[in-house]
Amino acid sequence: MTFPWAPGAATGVGSYPGEDPAETLRVVLGELPDLPHLPELPARGPGADMIGRTAGLLVDLAVAVQPSGWRFADRPGRDASRTHGLLAQDLDTIEEQAGEVEGPFKIQVTGPWTLAASIEVRSGERALADPGAVRDLAASLAEG
Repeated sequence: MTFPWAPGAATGVGSYPGEDPAETLRVVLGELPDLPHLPELPARGPGADMIGRTAGLLVDLAVAVQPSGWRFADRPGRDASRTHGLLAQDLDTIEEQAGEVEGPFKIQVTGPWTLAASIEVRSGERALADPGAVRDLAASLAEG
């Protein structure tokens, strides 16, 4: 099996402190040049965390932030707009900071199980407890 990155290449996983995507990406490019990644910066607010970033990729499934966390919503609102805006800003930052990088570049998102365990259905229960919600979420995420 072959991979597009060099043997022994290191990359990052998880959240990164701070709020400046350009500074964060400069650090990542300097420290992990063989397999750089775009870390999420949850200090920027809802939508900048890993669940929000991934939820922003869902197609035809809206989410909103509630006091208990992310929840499915009837239609996209300001939380969805914020999530899309933050991801667009992150992608613009990649273009500015890493436009000349050759090779793989990792943009991490959660998988369907983690997302289903983190988003509530309208009743307040986790989507993971509803097989239909998990099926719809996985299909939407795959499309996104």
